[in-house]
Amino acid sequence: VHGGNLESQLQMAESRLQKLFKLLDTASSPATRSMAAKQIGAIVAVQPHKLSALLTQIGVFLRSKSWATRVAAGEAIGAVCSHVRVLSHTISSSSDMDVSPLPGVLSFSEFDIFRVLSRGTPLIRSEGTEFEAVWDRKDPQSR
Repeated sequence: VHGGNLESQLQMAESRLQKLFKLLDTASSPATRSMAAKQIGAIVAVQPHKLSALLTQIGVFLRSKSWATRVAAGEAIGAVCSHVRVLSHTISSSSDMDVSPLPGVLSFSEFDIFRVLSRGTPLIRSEGTEFEAVWDRKDPQSR
């Protein structure tokens, strides 16, 4: 019984997501499109594993012939990004700041968001917190 309930909840969530994308594309008012974009972005806060799939779906709307749809898709990307947890990095020494990028390696004029969305590989990251629980359980002698 519980498996069926979970399955129906997942189907309802997918149906809601598809309705939000439909609103993003076809809603008559910018306010409704904006609301849909914000709700699509909020999904990442609850289901971070859907980040790549959501960005790929939003990318389709960035190519729309409709200006309003492209604007709403941009808002959706912004909303998604606002819900992604950012890792902060500190620079260990001032010499790290002196390194300049090689010319032509990456420039904004050559950046293709569609290529990143369609072919990009998700980066794996770790703050190391997944290992803390293991160390906490061991006594100091066995570490």
